[in-house]
Amino acid sequence: MGAARLGYLPGIDGLRAVSIALVLIFHAYPLALTGGFIGVDVFFVISGFLITRLIMAELAETGRFSLSGFYLRRARRLLPSLTVVSIATAVAAAVIHLPDAFASFGASLAATAGFVSNFYFAETTDYFSGPAHAKPLLHTWSLAVEEQFYLIWPLLLMLWWRYREKIGLVAVIAGLAAVSFAYSEIAARTDERMAFFMATSRAWELLIGAALAVVLTNREIGRPIAEISGLAGLVAIVASALWLTGESRFPGLNALPVCLGAAAVIVACHARTGTTALLALPPVRHLGRISYALYLWHWPLLALAHYHLERAPSPLEAAALVGLAVVLSDLTWRFVEEPIRRGGLSRLEALGGVRALAPYALVILATAATGGTIAALQGLPGRLDKPAQRIWRQMTTEHGFRQHCDGTENINRNHERCSLGVPPREPGQFDVLLIGDSNAEHLVPFVQLYAQARGLSARQATRNSCSALFGQDRPGASANNRRRCREYQQALLEFIHSQNQLKTVIISHAWHRFDGRSMDNGIGSTATEQTPPEYDLAAFLDRTIRILEQRGVKVVLMGPIAFFPDLPIRCVVQEIRAGRGGEACRVAWGELVADPRKAEHILKSIAGRHPKVKLHLPSRMLCTDSGCSAAIGGKLLYRDAEHLNVLGAKVVYEMAARRIE
Repeated sequence: MGAARLGYLPGIDGLRAVSIALVLIFHAYPLALTGGFIGVDVFFVISGFLITRLIMAELAETGRFSLSGFYLRRARRLLPSLTVVSIATAVAAAVIHLPDAFASFGASLAATAGFVSNFYFAETTDYFSGPAHAKPLLHTWSLAVEEQFYLIWPLLLMLWWRYREKIGLVAVIAGLAAVSFAYSEIAARTDERMAFFMATSRAWELLIGAALAVVLTNREIGRPIAEISGLAGLVAIVASALWLTGESRFPGLNALPVCLGAAAVIVACHARTGTTALLALPPVRHLGRISYALYLWHWPLLALAHYHLERAPSPLEAAALVGLAVVLSDLTWRFVEEPIRRGGLSRLEALGGVRALAPYALVILATAATGGTIAALQGLPGRLDKPAQRIWRQMTTEHGFRQHCDGTENINRNHERCSLGVPPREPGQFDVLLIGDSNAEHLVPFVQLYAQARGLSARQATRNSCSALFGQDRPGASANNRRRCREYQQALLEFIHSQNQLKTVIISHAWHRFDGRSMDNGIGSTATEQTPPEYDLAAFLDRTIRILEQRGVKVVLMGPIAFFPDLPIRCVVQEIRAGRGGEACRVAWGELVADPRKAEHILKSIAGRHPKVKLHLPSRMLCTDSGCSAAIGGKLLYRDAEHLNVLGAKVVYEMAARRIE
């Protein structure tokens, strides 16, 4: 293999500009470009192409490759801007965030410093969900994916170089890409978070770029082919951005068109075409040059603004924030990236080897230690004044969540720890059972008061994100979620059949998430029951009530609470500081994530068909004709935007106790 020619390709900077523009539009105006997140996939293909091109050129020219030199170049390229943005974001978060959010930020900062933030966010975050907006470093997952890939890829290329006479590199890349792609498609169907965040499900995208670097080495591309390739590639990228949404199965097959499109544009960049002329325009190229800094700056600005405003920025506010991000990115590029890139090596760097990496290792360790300290100190609550600290305690510690009592595996164990009310007369036998998802779990204080006042023993038997209605698969859920929830329903049904003194079952859910056409998994069905392929919520409620009433059990249905887009904490704190109760922090009906009145209508209909069923509607305590509030009398009643805290559960009990007798 001859020495590769590494001439500058201006169209590549233009393609970077396209990538960052897609990401910016998606984050600032998600409804305007629902698939703009694919800009990151374009970045992956570009990265795989450029880095493989550099590695192969060094191997071809010298016959060897310096790993320490490679990682030194990566550190000089990535760490200075990342450190500047991380410090600025940490300072802003310290001012804006409440302790729980700041502690979470600290953990993400430590993970970002170690380039493992994709693992952290895979465990804690759905990229497309509302709470993701409270995570200013969420976007660093893609940097982690790249660096994890480049821990292995140079080693594999060096190994191949030793045996290059025996096996072709394109075959090696194709085999690795096929394995990664297959995993990506399977994971996208079974575990969306792992598929989205993990390097194993993204490696094939970088390998497409790598294959391109090998195939195009020392090859001329004819202009007609380049013209068609460039136009087709841009069409594939734009079409994917318009067609895909956060609900699309991704990456897997749905990521293939955009990655092939990016590869096609890179092919076109090797010739003079209309596409490359457009991409090489000076403003477009400059946007591409600052794209790394712009990627780093834009999301913390949008996320911190969202958290501070307790709502998504308005279109005008989003435009201003994007404009600020562009200015900060240009300054970062001019005064941080370029001076380091153009400047000579420091004395320590000039020594070469592992010692050259020491300054960058210290930066990583210091950043990780800072983030870890913030997390370990629980977000430094001492930063807050007394009203804010009181509200924060109500959110974070005064709630009914008990992880050791939630989940299928806990239904038949931890009876003593998960019992409520008075001790059971017989071990494992209870009078009252609380079932449902996390919107049942937040009612644990309610059930404690209910059972204690009546001398009854009670038990929590909840499963986060699962329907407790027998037979119901959650609409739109993944195969993994459906399997877990089916196991929960089966265990729950068996547990109910094992109870000899069960008197009351309290059912609560985030009802709007189960209000849709659902597949019947068969649990609780009978041979005589008519079983259409799909049921609605009412049908599964009917089945569950029938099963329970046949055992002489009273059913209590707890209606929905209001789901806020963001909990108006800042507003509540300001109201309390002013000596008011916080009721003014009301969110209009139309702005709620889910209007509880729709589910209430279904539950009223069900209760009407089953005279023995008791129904209580908690939303009545916080909602009026003008909207819903999260606070009453100076007390916050919510743990987060979707769950009550202990105070909220107690208020529900005070309102419901006599009605559900």
